[in-house]
Amino acid sequence: MSCRAEGVFSFFLSGLRRLSSSLQTAVAFDMRKGIPALIISLFLTTRASGMPLETYQGWEYHLWEEDFILFQRPGELDSKVELLTFVLEKNQCDRVIQLFELYTMTNHPDLERLENTKVELRENGSPTDGKVIDVQPHKSGHIVLINMGHYRYNDIRDYYNYHQRFRVTITSHQLSTPLDTLFDLPTKQWSIPHFQEVLDRAHDHCLKIPDPRLVKLSNPPQKGLKT
Repeated sequence: MSCRAEGVFSFFLSGLRRLSSSLQTAVAFDMRKGIPALIISLFLTTRASGMPLETYQGWEYHLWEEDFILFQRPGELDSKVELLTFVLEKNQCDRVIQLFELYTMTNHPDLERLENTKVELRENGSPTDGKVIDVQPHKSGHIVLINMGHYRYNDIRDYYNYHQRFRVTITSHQLSTPLDTLFDLPTKQWSIPHFQEVLDRAHDHCLKIPDPRLVKLSNPPQKGLKT
């Protein structure tokens, strides 16, 4: 693909991501289901709460709360933090939610003020944005959890099939505190080869989540037996 075509492609996906970010709510996933950002953050940083399904191509798949399929991959520098996470929701399997963790060794008190604020990003060379949904102390620093928003299944599949990586830089935020005071390493990268296979497996898992309405229809309550 030529440099010009690559630029057009990146600009197109950047537009999709800006649109997706504008549709974000105050937390990841869906507040209608009553899942606060804190619980989401604890799940992402501990990896312990969902039902493990499988590990494939370095991704861990989980069923969480009987409604969500999460598949996660750690960053290239630490296998226990900085998880890149994609989420599919039951009955909405053609919509993909993207979140990522960024670990910073800084302990500036303004880090907590980032929560529920917008951050400007550069992703694979294109400008976009995200929303900080949680900030948690971790080891000697902090983990910042950022929601990238919702994307159409085909769009995000084609995007990462082309780039085969998620390289993101925080370029600015809404506070007056200097960026390098809050983030010692504002650029992070995840290698994501074979993304179509990885995403397709998550989609298959999502389609297999049982629908309580169907379960109820297939297993009607038994009436009392006559004696």
